[in-house]
Amino acid sequence: MSTTPRLSPSMAQPWVDRYESMMQREVPHRRETLAEVAARCRELATGSELHSILELGAGPGTLARRLADQHPTATVVAVDADPVLLGLARALRHPRVRLVHARIGAPEWRARLRLEGPVDVAVAVAVVHYLSDEQARRWYADLAHLLAGQGSLVLADSFVQAPPYATSPPHAGPVTTTDPATETWQQWWAAADAEACLRALREVDDTFGPSCDGDERLEAHDHRRWLHEAGFSRVKETWRRGSHAVLLATRR
Repeated sequence: MSTTPRLSPSMAQPWVDRYESMMQREVPHRRETLAEVAARCRELATGSELHSILELGAGPGTLARRLADQHPTATVVAVDADPVLLGLARALRHPRVRLVHARIGAPEWRARLRLEGPVDVAVAVAVVHYLSDEQARRWYADLAHLLAGQGSLVLADSFVQAPPYATSPPHAGPVTTTDPATETWQQWWAAADAEACLRALREVDDTFGPSCDGDERLEAHDHRRWLHEAGFSRVKETWRRGSHAVLLATRR
């Protein structure tokens, strides 16, 4: 049985920095979006400390670590399907962040979480556009079951069309040298696949394969309706820049 390669923090941090720089360029208003998500979590903790936070599509764990620092009583369960991004997150792991390898919306994803109890807050940034309409409906229902009685979902995405970076990362083909200061989503993944220590993470465990295309068109009114149908009694938009918005949904 192969052992998952371990990266050192000094090796992982430059790759995470490059990833975040690339995402900031590729995804409009990303920094503001993450700040709004963190602010909503702080608001939800007012008067009652958070003990369990679930982040879906956590990538290299940047937001998960931020939320763990922001909420000292909380354990953050950070979920992602990509072994390279999880390997980077593992190298920079926070003592109160638990990483889970699962694909959102897959039939077994809830079982993989191994939660000890209900979740206070679930967070998902740029996740829903990877799901079909039917998958999104089922996923919202799953989240409603995972959340505590008054638990909330903080959902951030583009609710008009898929953002430009949402394409499958290329895992084969020629690799060109790029400037990390200007590289695209595709170029970052090509560079990561060319790095032996990162490529080894995928070679050991590529359970879920490359990411889907993420080309679903998101209409805010549809998702509000599906959230209500799933058991979220209150759904409100807390922030918007162009097509990018943050929705706060609270259970009955």
